[in-house]
Amino acid sequence: MPHMMVVNSGSHFIRRAASGTVLLDTRAMDPPYDLPRYLWSDGTPEHTLENTGSDDIVVVAIELKP
Repeated sequence: MPHMMVVNSGSHFIRRAASGTVLLDTRAMDPPYDLPRYLWSDGTPEHTLENTGSDDIVVVAIELKP
């Protein structure tokens, strides 16, 4: 489902596909990763998120009705 994400707090993270393949490691980004306050997604496939930073990751996803 399409959704808007509101980031309340964030940190570095590793995002992996359901298969375990690393899709994104924010620690390795150049320029350094800056977590935006709002994000849009047309739909997010199944994945895991590993918090590798010192702050909690708190994100509220708001799904849009068709």
